[in-house]
Amino acid sequence: MVKLLVAKILCMVGVFFFMLLGALVPVKVIQMDFEKAQRSKKVLSLCNTFGGGVFLATCFNALLPAVREKLRQVLSLGHISTDYPLAETLMLLGFFLTVFVEQLVLTFRRERPSFIDLETFNAGSDAGSGVPGSVASALLQGLAGGTFLFVTFLEILAKELEDKSDRLLKVLFLVLGYAVLAGMVFLKW
Repeated sequence: MVKLLVAKILCMVGVFFFMLLGALVPVKVIQMDFEKAQRSKKVLSLCNTFGGGVFLATCFNALLPAVREKLRQVLSLGHISTDYPLAETLMLLGFFLTVFVEQLVLTFRRERPSFIDLETFNAGSDAGSGVPGSVASALLQGLAGGTFLFVTFLEILAKELEDKSDRLLKVLFLVLGYAVLAGMVFLKW
């Protein structure tokens, strides 16, 4: 038990330092000179589209199958059978909910709109035990998948593909981001 706690603490410290490094390095590069800032802008743009591919892979290769499995378990407990794409509907409800909340905030906000940071924390954890916990877990994972779709298409890709430069390279990085995460399925962990 102590080893697990130590491992968790070390992971948290490691993630903190990697995030700090990832946030400070671009700032330093931009401060150095304008030419490097332009190069780093291109690199950042390619990294964003790569991240969009990772989000798509997470959504379709991890969250969607997990939601389908949870819903299958819940429906079998209630002896319910349906051909309706319930998992996909939950994901789209998450997407629409995220769009609604963002537009609501932007409508009633008085100053100039800026990027709204959306994060999903611990979307894969159990929300409880038994049928209510399984239903809650499936619902939350479905909504998280919709949030992933929103962030990918309306925040990352819309912004990055709006710029006319390097469009095909950005699409390549989008596909690479998807392929890297999708390919990890074949690795033995």
